[in-house]
Amino acid sequence: MEQVENGGFRRDLFYRLNVLSIRIPALRERKEDIAILARHFSSSLAVEMGLSPKEVPDTEIRRLESYEWPGNVRELKNVIERSLLLNIAPSRCITGFQQLQAEAQEPADEEDEDISLEAIEKQHILKVLEMNNGNKSAAARVLGLSRKTLERKTRAWAANHS
Repeated sequence: MEQVENGGFRRDLFYRLNVLSIRIPALRERKEDIAILARHFSSSLAVEMGLSPKEVPDTEIRRLESYEWPGNVRELKNVIERSLLLNIAPSRCITGFQQLQAEAQEPADEEDEDISLEAIEKQHILKVLEMNNGNKSAAARVLGLSRKTLERKTRAWAANHS
């Protein structure tokens, strides 16, 4: 209606389209939905990305509920997706989580961990190798790499580990 009043939308067209108005409250007004949505996004996105489903514990749900969600449900979905990709708690994927954590006075579940691109790549490759029972040819196909590149990466990690 604001656009009609400002002249940005034709009044007659607005009334033709405005047969039924539905007000959907913002996520910050529906804190009870956060647990259901977070767990749904976690399981459905994990399947989409070919990852093992990851449970969102109650302590994490409480942290998520203490956030205001200015980006609404879409922001929650992005946070859950980011947490699955980085394999860290969803609340750690919220911008300004340190402040949120201090306000909640609850320690994070995971220790500070390496989330560099190299570490994430290594973790992903190792998961794909595990999913393919160590078969490097199959894992390389899934990853879109040559077997030679995969072997070079795994040799480098083994050399750095010893």
